[in-house]
Amino acid sequence: MPWEKNPNAGIGGISLLSKRWVPEPSPQFNQEDILKQIQKKQRKANAANEARYQGILDQYSNLGQAGMARIGQAEQQALASGTQDLASRGLGNTTIRGSMSRGVASDAELARQQLGESVATQKAGVMERRTDEGPDMGLYTNLLMQASQGQQATARPGPWSS
Repeated sequence: MPWEKNPNAGIGGISLLSKRWVPEPSPQFNQEDILKQIQKKQRKANAANEARYQGILDQYSNLGQAGMARIGQAEQQALASGTQDLASRGLGNTTIRGSMSRGVASDAELARQQLGESVATQKAGVMERRTDEGPDMGLYTNLLMQASQGQQATARPGPWSS
């Protein structure tokens, strides 16, 4: 009960005549402990976000490998087909074969570059759109300040204090 107990007063030791308000103790909290807990949670959230982000980027390290393999296969087939065509025409031992090989290799290299640029663009898009953030320490600090002010207000004397 919030009234001051007086052993010489009436029933239960409560004196209604003294009109002295004794506030009930309010729960105490330690701001430093709360800040440490928040910082720990923030570090944990940031580490989880970073691990997830790295996992996404790791998926892009394999992206394009199948395409590169297909380009290599297409290059081999084009070389074999071109060599067979030249041989069937009787031109297999001419300088045309070297030009044909350079053309096939150039086309394959261009396709590899285009695929590499496409993968890099997709990866950059993921990096650019990264929006995950840890807890806002400023918000927690403001909430703690408000709680501290509320605790100080609770400790003020009541309306009948002298």
